[in-house]
Amino acid sequence: MDLVIANTLFKKGEAKKITYESGGCKTMVDYILVRDSDRAKLKDIKVIPGEACIPKHRLLVSVAHLGAKIKKTRK
Repeated sequence: MDLVIANTLFKKGEAKKITYESGGCKTMVDYILVRDSDRAKLKDIKVIPGEACIPKHRLLVSVAHLGAKIKKTRK
C-alpha cells in the first residue's frame, strides 16, 4: 500500500500550513495520509488559523469528494 502525505500536495501560504505554534517556533506537526490511488479525491487541505482546538495547536481540515459508486446490473 503506497501512502502519500496529503499536506504537501497543495501549495499554501505559511498561515495555512502551520499546525503548532509556541513562542517563536512554528512547525507543521499534523499530517493527513491517504492512499496514492485516492489522491485525486482530495480537493483541499488547510489549517484554520482562528480555531484553536487546544492551546498552541490549530485544526487541520481535509476536503475530499467521496462520490458513491453505482453498480450497473446487466439485463
